[in-house]
Amino acid sequence: MKIRPKDYAVAFVDVYEARVGAKDKASLISRFIALVRKNGDWHGREKIISEIEDEFRAREGGRKIIAEFARKSALPKFLKNLSAPDTLVVKTTPELVAGIRITINGKREADFSLKRKLNNLFS
Repeated sequence: MKIRPKDYAVAFVDVYEARVGAKDKASLISRFIALVRKNGDWHGREKIISEIEDEFRAREGGRKIIAEFARKSALPKFLKNLSAPDTLVVKTTPELVAGIRITINGKREADFSLKRKLNNLFS
């Protein structure tokens, strides 16, 4: 990539937030897509979109929380601790056997899975 996805994201969000009208924003998005293609970075569009989402979320004070459950039965208890600007991604990961693994903003925060406990016990 010629330009880092984070740089694309910061520039896009800065300009997007400065635009007032919906027509301007639609035009901005189409021009942004044309710019990414012109720079030859279209192959990295998924990473750029992810960075744009992260930038919007960070400016709103939210977090991206990935919760991996062995089964979804623990989900209602977990949802009580979220605030409005947070984004929750729920994954069912059977190899955890039991428990939960939580990642916040891309950093592993907590691993309460039986798999981790068994690995620690036998290592």
